[in-house]
Amino acid sequence: SAWTLFLLVDSLLAANPHPAEIRQGELGAHHIYGLLLLSAVGVANDPLFALLLPAIAFGLFLVHAPNWTLIGMLAIFALGVIGIATTYIDPDWFGLPAAIALTAERPVPFIVASVWREPTRWLMLIDLVARQFTLVGLGLGIMGLARWSRWHPPVGVVTMIAYGAYALFGLTYFGSDAPVLLLPLLMIQLLWMTYALYTFGQWARRVIKV
Repeated sequence: SAWTLFLLVDSLLAANPHPAEIRQGELGAHHIYGLLLLSAVGVANDPLFALLLPAIAFGLFLVHAPNWTLIGMLAIFALGVIGIATTYIDPDWFGLPAAIALTAERPVPFIVASVWREPTRWLMLIDLVARQFTLVGLGLGIMGLARWSRWHPPVGVVTMIAYGAYALFGLTYFGSDAPVLLLPLLMIQLLWMTYALYTFGQWARRVIKV
């Protein structure tokens, strides 16, 4: 997941660098083939990796990757969706009313579609991130996303799509292994936090120069 996120962000920066960026790179073959290979290996390892694929496909679209790469990504995504349906979805639990699902005595490793609107599930997801990075980390993540979206909108949008896909899964999944399955979400949060700290550093340098 970390390698995939790196290649995805690097491809966006390389193909469409910010005017103020010194590096004026270009999209390389290692970006395209790397993203396809990692996507295929990721989905083969765990179909939940498919949650990253809409963001990857949109990123490849933004960098004007060849059409065959998007077709390949769509095929990998279809396999991932089939895997998610057979691994994380049970018909008896998928359509279960939220009120009943929230009162279950033990966690079950399945998705319950209706619970994403429940405030307790949102608080649970926020608590997961806060326990990893504290409330300061939450604030830094929001700031980092805002700065990415302004300085380089493609990176901001693509990472937000990936984050949103995993967040939706976290809201609806009732398995006790959710913190492990949501590691890509935490990686994206860390990426945003890192960029926020970099932004603070840039501001501090300007103030010191003044």
